[in-house]
Amino acid sequence: MQCVLEAGGSSAFTCSICFEDYASGDLMRVLPCAHRFHVTCIDRWLLTKVQRSDAGEALSCPLCNTALR
Repeated sequence: MQCVLEAGGSSAFTCSICFEDYASGDLMRVLPCAHRFHVTCIDRWLLTKVQRSDAGEALSCPLCNTALR
């Protein structure tokens, strides 16, 4: 799922991959476990994990290890 932080809004949350605060208009991806990341950060992290993993390893959230479906 992808969402945009609305203009004028603010969030005290920080992307746990790049450690940058979310800014107005940032695209965020919300995983099934409800953890949020910048789209570019989580997509790059997942792609790197897929490239390095064995074929049978499931993708999971980098924070809580919940499997992604």
